[in-house]
Amino acid sequence: RTIRIPASFYLPKLQQKENDENKEYYIHHLIPDLQSVDLLKKQLKQCRTGFYDFTQKQANQVKVDTGFAIKSAYDRDKRRSKDEQMYGYQCISKGLTYFFSVEIDDETLENKIKEALTGIKRVGRSRSAQYGLVDISLAEYNEPVSSEKQSDELVIYADGRLIFLDEYGLPTFQPTNEQLGLPKNSVIQWDKSQIRTFRYSPYNFKRKCFDTDRCGLEKGSVLVVKLNEPIELNSLSNYIGSYQTEGFGKVIYNPEFFKTNDSEGKAEYKPCSAVDKKGDLENNQELNRNNILLNYLITRKSEEELVLKSYKAVNEWVKAYSYLFKDKTFASQWGQIRSIAMRCATKNEMLDRLFD
Repeated sequence: RTIRIPASFYLPKLQQKENDENKEYYIHHLIPDLQSVDLLKKQLKQCRTGFYDFTQKQANQVKVDTGFAIKSAYDRDKRRSKDEQMYGYQCISKGLTYFFSVEIDDETLENKIKEALTGIKRVGRSRSAQYGLVDISLAEYNEPVSSEKQSDELVIYADGRLIFLDEYGLPTFQPTNEQLGLPKNSVIQWDKSQIRTFRYSPYNFKRKCFDTDRCGLEKGSVLVVKLNEPIELNSLSNYIGSYQTEGFGKVIYNPEFFKTNDSEGKAEYKPCSAVDKKGDLENNQELNRNNILLNYLITRKSEEELVLKSYKAVNEWVKAYSYLFKDKTFASQWGQIRSIAMRCATKNEMLDRLFD
């Protein structure tokens, strides 16, 4: 279960193109002095893209493979492609696994919801052009949880997109304490917070038109709130804002990946490559099941091992029983045996041809 890299994670400019093992993330709201000479020399840049898995106490980036194809409309009258009707399709390659959860208030509807969601479905765009086929099944996975760490500052990480509406029903990028579910005397520290915004118009397939614009905070945004009184995180809701029934509003309070033991604000969770370089090809096959070259090499390796194993077995048998085939009259018989062995698909079929 991965999450979008937090907007509070910063990376030195010169480390952008280095390997994951050499990178060191800085947490923006935990840096004591943003204007220090050392940090100004490093030229910190905000991390904005990528999804990471923090469950192994490391920052493991997950690569999402994409593909691109060009298709054209077909002219049935002229029996060729139509002029000026060529389209480009950009897609996510097959093999990616998504996780999602549904929270149910009425337990009597649980079986109906499971029956409606699970099975073979089609999602996304261009579903009639070979795209969008998915298999939905029940699965268990570990969700990122909020930390019980008590402090005068509360860090709110946007695990999903957040949408807030003001008193006039218009979208706003500055939520109030009431919308965040916090005490009224809490203060949002905008100088320490890092937010990114989004805007799009959802398309309604039933009405065949676009709905009103959705504007809000993008997932990965981080809000830092100063608390003037202690609160219990168990009393806070894991969902804030509007449109929660459509999947918006998921948040995590004081997540573990914001830990730091460094005075400069370096993150405790170190980046790590998703593939263990010390493991053999078989152990890494599951992590790289979409890598065509690696799958080809694994197949060739298994074929070569099977051939070597066959040659070894034959040589050992010949070494043990070669004295039985020294008679000159056996040469033609051995040729027939070899021909039968090559044509037979199974051992039982070969024995039938030879003896029965």
